[in-house]
Amino acid sequence: MQDQDAKILRGAAIPTLVVGLIVTAVSAFMSGADGLLGAALGTVVVLAFFSLSWFVISRASESGPTMMMGAAFGTYLVKIVLLGILLVSFRETSAFDFQAFAWAILLGTLVFMGFQVRAFLRQRMLYVDPDRSS
Repeated sequence: MQDQDAKILRGAAIPTLVVGLIVTAVSAFMSGADGLLGAALGTVVVLAFFSLSWFVISRASESGPTMMMGAAFGTYLVKIVLLGILLVSFRETSAFDFQAFAWAILLGTLVFMGFQVRAFLRQRMLYVDPDRSS
C-alpha cells in the first residue's frame, strides 16, 4: 500500500470509528446490551468492508489504471451483495438490535465515504510524473 493510500484510509477509518463508538454508546443507552452489540457489529462491518476494498484497490492500482477500475467495480459489487445478504439475513434476528445494526452501517458508510473524499481532495498529488519528462 502506497503512503498516500494509507493516509486516505486513516483519514476515513478514524472518524468512522469515532462515529461508530458514538452510535454504539447511544444504542447501548437506548436498547441496552442488544443495541450495543448491534451497533458494534454494524461498525465492524463498515470498517471491514471499506478497509478491505481500499486495500484491494490500492494493490490493484500498482498494476495500472485498468486493474484498479476492475478492482473498484468488483469490490463495490461484492460489498453491495454481501451487505444485502447481511441485512436480509439479520432482519428478524433476536441476537442483537437490528435497528442499531442498520443505523451504524448507514452512518458509518456516510462518514467513511465523506472523509475518504475529504482526505483525497486534501492530498497533494502530481498530475505529471517529473521523472518521465526527459
